[in-house]
Amino acid sequence: MAIAKLEGSKEVCLEGGCLLAGGTPVLEKVAPGASVRPDSGAGAVLEFTASAGRPTARADIDLGKLCASRFLALGRTSLWWCTPAWGTSAEQVPEETQFLLLELAGGRGGYALLLPLIDGGAFRATLRGGCDDGTLRLRIESGAAEVTATSWRSALLVAAGSDPFKLVDGAVAAAARLSGTSKPRGEKEVPGSADVFGWCTWDAFYSRVSAAGVEAGLASLVAGGAPPRFLIIDDGWQQTDVDPQYREAAAAGCLHSESTLDVGSAVHEVEEAAAAMLSGPDNNQDATAAPAVQAARELADSGAGSRSLLELLTSWAGTAQRSVASLLASLQAAFFNYCRQLLEVTPANHWRMRVFSALAASRLVRPALLSFYASASDHTRRLVSVQANAKFGSPSAGPEHALNSEGGDLAGVVAALKARYGLQYVYAWHAMAGFWGGVGLDDPQMAKFKPQLVLPTPTPGVLAVDPAVAWVQPVLSGVGLPADPRQLHEDMHAYLAGCGVDGVKVDVQSTIGLLGSGAGRGGGPALAAAYHASLEASARRHFPGNHLINCMCHSTEDLYRMEDTNLARVSDDFYPTRPESHLAHIANCGYNSLFFGALVIPDWDMFHSLHDKALLHATARAVSGGPIYVSDRPGRHDFQLLHRLVLPDGSVLRCRLPGRPTADCLFADVSRDGTTALKVWNANAVTAVIACFNIQGSAFERSLRRFNTHDASPPALAAYVRPGDAPVLADAAEMFAAYLDSSKDLRLLGAADCLEVRLAGGGGSDVVTLSPVAEAGGVLFAPIGLTNMLNAGGAVLRSGFGCSISGGHSDDGYDVQPARAALTLRGAGTMLCYCSHAPTGVAVGGQQVPFSYDAEGAALTFELVPAEGRPAGAAVDCAVQF
Repeated sequence: MAIAKLEGSKEVCLEGGCLLAGGTPVLEKVAPGASVRPDSGAGAVLEFTASAGRPTARADIDLGKLCASRFLALGRTSLWWCTPAWGTSAEQVPEETQFLLLELAGGRGGYALLLPLIDGGAFRATLRGGCDDGTLRLRIESGAAEVTATSWRSALLVAAGSDPFKLVDGAVAAAARLSGTSKPRGEKEVPGSADVFGWCTWDAFYSRVSAAGVEAGLASLVAGGAPPRFLIIDDGWQQTDVDPQYREAAAAGCLHSESTLDVGSAVHEVEEAAAAMLSGPDNNQDATAAPAVQAARELADSGAGSRSLLELLTSWAGTAQRSVASLLASLQAAFFNYCRQLLEVTPANHWRMRVFSALAASRLVRPALLSFYASASDHTRRLVSVQANAKFGSPSAGPEHALNSEGGDLAGVVAALKARYGLQYVYAWHAMAGFWGGVGLDDPQMAKFKPQLVLPTPTPGVLAVDPAVAWVQPVLSGVGLPADPRQLHEDMHAYLAGCGVDGVKVDVQSTIGLLGSGAGRGGGPALAAAYHASLEASARRHFPGNHLINCMCHSTEDLYRMEDTNLARVSDDFYPTRPESHLAHIANCGYNSLFFGALVIPDWDMFHSLHDKALLHATARAVSGGPIYVSDRPGRHDFQLLHRLVLPDGSVLRCRLPGRPTADCLFADVSRDGTTALKVWNANAVTAVIACFNIQGSAFERSLRRFNTHDASPPALAAYVRPGDAPVLADAAEMFAAYLDSSKDLRLLGAADCLEVRLAGGGGSDVVTLSPVAEAGGVLFAPIGLTNMLNAGGAVLRSGFGCSISGGHSDDGYDVQPARAALTLRGAGTMLCYCSHAPTGVAVGGQQVPFSYDAEGAALTFELVPAEGRPAGAAVDCAVQF
């Protein structure tokens, strides 16, 4: 296969112990055992030989002294997720860095990108800072003691160029080719679910999801005029159970006992507290108000005003009983969170951490800890059947059934939901190995998979960023892995497809790399490769249209193996009750999309439309270029906001590219420096869009291993938007029409002009739509889009930039060469165009429509109303006559 050379690239070479990019130093005093070979697609590949010359499963190599003005690093902060970090020296490069973008010579030398590779499918490389001497280090490891080597032919890709976005796209595609099987994003099929509005059950019900709950959620959204066409049935639909010795504890615990079936928020508080210890820092949750909120919600929902005294007393007695259960759940969660908080301020290599890890794995503590986890979390459960549980036994089945109950009729439920609510796509959740704990070891329906218990050993790099991995569920209780993942994926997906399910969300992916350390598993990269090959092949067979979302997948062992699948989550979860996480969520999504977006469409996760940060999240999703879906509880929606994202037919105005930070934000710490607003750019068919965010004040703190608010009152900021912030507008025009969503201000900008955007502290956001101005005979014209939508320009579909306009307009009002702008539009609402002259008429679908023209603001507006029988998302031709 011919490999295109990276456009605008700079030559990378090794001269006199110095690694140069276009003559500018990238690394000085390069390791003596290093050699460089050019890559036909991008940059150069560094090869290394073990210093001792003996076979080893892990090598730490001093690459050399880093030469960079500033850097952006993307490194793992847990098994599953990575976050951005910024700095100016090598010692600031975090452990488990998988992407290192450098600004060279203060920007005069362009950019260099360092991408650790996976060598020979068996050794995964990462970067990290060295000592205070500015040395950058590379670690390369198989993850299994028995998998060794003395040299690594493809350890690190170094590429350089003058355009950071072209550099990243080209170099990451080359890294994927060298490391695995993933194709570039543009070569993969776009699933139809990305272009319609969706609803996910997770934050609405958590694992207590049921068919009746799904029905209620869909009905609620449809009634408000925001019909989902895409549904994700998240964790909670499968038949799962804990190991036999812990089933009594699980049955008696707060998570699944009958007395707490209706105390969802309180139960989830305990589940998250347990998950904080099981899953590391990213799942920690401080939801102290959840029980009170849940009790108040149930009282409000009881309809007390229309009930008899006896009914009221009975209802209150039940509420009191549930409140007691909520209180007990809160006490359990508080104790567990206290232990977590004590450890989160302890350095990874501290004696306290080592002692706790040893205790957790000891015969004295491990059984008690696993018993508690069984009672308080789903993470120790294993799959006992590929079929649905009884909560999906009929469309009216509720959450009173246990997770291990038989009698599911998922086919009947899915058919009823599609028929009643016009769903186009239904996805079901599952873990990469079936469930969190894999497949059941002694359960009859799992015997065909010949499961084996795997007890992994975490790598030093993962333990450094997340010491809790030493006592997570896979390490303490192991994971039941099938002898061959292909049979498991085949059976699960054949069942789901037979039930009318269109796709899957596949979670817990990076745990597979951890499990590669198990005896005979071949190491993390090898085991991950086998599972991804199985997953991709099964998805191709059973879910035509490329319907798969990759999740919890931020190891390069996963990213570089997403061969055809084209959707992946790019951040940790949306956490409704954790205020310290919301601003950081936007930063993590934006910067991770720079990396992941070269290979997949970025999924910025669900959110709640009725939330104090709902506008922030909605704005981010509108410019993300990924799917747009919420996880609202039934009856808890902000339809005014949803209508700014969702068209009446359930389609959305999705941007054409991954949303990424503008070039002037790449090396700025938009969470901590107190001065920089984040700008995210994207493209529509004709227009560009720049979203601005003030997300100073909160971040994921690596030193604490959790989200943290370091400034409770961050200042207001100004962002300055220029046409050049969107590379797609380069050379598109000399003038641009700019529309600011918050003020409804429309103005002209020259190519070098800027628009000031004021942003409130604590999550202020705004959107600027930029449209190239076309000129003919003195008439200036630029379509903006639907002003009732956050991504207004997504409504303008004519391909390319500009519009079909010819002729002119005379100063005396007589048309000497009538000008005409031809557009193709979609959607419903108020269409805005910049026009230097008043038009004589506007036609939509061949029919003249009323319009308004503001001469002072040069603003033309008219209503785009779908004709009878035409969906709002369907294209329609429009003509503006001058």
